Amino acid sequence: MQTSDTLQKSVANTTSEEFLPGNGVSTEQSAEQSSIPEELNEAALLQILEPVAFSKTFAQPRVKWYSLVDLPMDATVVLIVKWLEREITWTFETKQQKEFIIPEPLEDGTYKIRLIAKLSDGTRFVSRYVKFFVDVEAVTKGRITCKAPWKHLFILGKNRVRPCCNLKEGVIFAADARVPDADLWNNPGLVELRTALLAGDDKFCHPHCPLLQWHNGSSLSVPSSDNFLSEEYQRGHLLLDSPKSVKISLGSYCNHRCTFCKMGSTSYNHWQQTDAAIEYLKKRIHQVEVLTFTGGEPLLKIKDAKHHFVELFQGSGKLKLRLQTNAALLKQNIDVLSQVHHLELSISMAGATREDYFKIHRRDDFEKVCEGIIELKKAREEKTTNVELKMVYMRTNYKGIVEFAELANRLGANEIYFHHLMILSNTDINTREEIKPKDPEWKECLTLFEECRARCDTYGIKMRVTAHDNKKVRQFNTKPVTDDVDNDDLD
Repeated sequence: MQTSDTLQKSVANTTSEEFLPGNGVSTEQSAEQSSIPEELNEAALLQILEPVAFSKTFAQPRVKWYSLVDLPMDATVVLIVKWLEREITWTFETKQQKEFIIPEPLEDGTYKIRLIAKLSDGTRFVSRYVKFFVDVEAVTKGRITCKAPWKHLFILGKNRVRPCCNLKEGVIFAADARVPDADLWNNPGLVELRTALLAGDDKFCHPHCPLLQWHNGSSLSVPSSDNFLSEEYQRGHLLLDSPKSVKISLGSYCNHRCTFCKMGSTSYNHWQQTDAAIEYLKKRIHQVEVLTFTGGEPLLKIKDAKHHFVELFQGSGKLKLRLQTNAALLKQNIDVLSQVHHLELSISMAGATREDYFKIHRRDDFEKVCEGIIELKKAREEKTTNVELKMVYMRTNYKGIVEFAELANRLGANEIYFHHLMILSNTDINTREEIKPKDPEWKECLTLFEECRARCDTYGIKMRVTAHDNKKVRQFNTKPVTDDVDNDDLD
């Protein structure tokens, strides 16, 4: 233990308050005031593996290390980063963890880094200093740009998350269910995805994802509107404060049994979103700009736990809430939905008439939905309420395409969306319901879409259409009233 005694003496005059900030809070002081020695100790029992000495790295590099002695579970490790005449320290509980991420972004420059392990009996072990460079411009070469992991969070059930729907099949990241306050936004899977994209590796992504951009130059050309790219992305941030956009499924239960939806099948294994996920949102809602509720039918969960959502929306400021719903329960939830400043409803109505609606939804709620939309808009007259009516068109209902524009106008909708039928497994849909561009009915559909577009132009309603063609989705936007699909709506 002669070596460890020497190391203890090397920092014996440094009090715990000087370099143990606690609770993850960093402390900064002048290097001249620090009593931690500059000289390298050849007998250091802590070894830093990364960053490699003199390497160029991101603004928040990973620090990998190992110890030549067994550290107990309650040991704490102090990470010291030094540059110019200043130094900053962070404290971590080891729990046998041999990898940290520097919690705050560093400016471009030259840094020295070292670790100090502190045991409960006062014993300290010190690593050598390792020098590295932060050079964001050099490191961005070869990166892949994608906004989703730095901006979007989709919360599914059972603590599973993902940033978008464009990952490879089966790639879903799960937070540790044993950790009650797990940070879903910075779970290890999402951090690994961000790390891979920064390194130019698309191993998690769908090979044909249109959102990915490869950069081979020394710097990135970033639109000024994409502030997350110019700051968090270009600085190489891996740990982020909060997503700007959150989409959360509130469960798979639904009060309708639509023929084209697998959640309407009696064999579907249903689940419900946990209250813990809502509590997680409450803590971060003031930083979220867009919140989307989906399901199943999200209004079922909202109706059964109104107090949670009232508390959530009261702290939301000017949050934009998007709700993907069948709207059959709008009346029962007007009080809750009136809490938000900006509300966008995407309402599934697979029929322009009561008869067509009932054939597909298998619920006689057509009039109830229409009344709910009108009453909600009236209750929110002084707030922003945008309504999109969405029809999944098929052989049963396509002759009502033009009448759908009349329905939208009567209900005060802002937009209508005609989506092609997707044949999913475990549904009750007849596969013959699908209308493909090669089918004779498709020509009739195009004629009806044109007439519908003309009426939408007259009413000032936006309209968009998707069609299925050889397993590729083509976008048919009306002109001039329809915007492109929202780039932020990745799902």
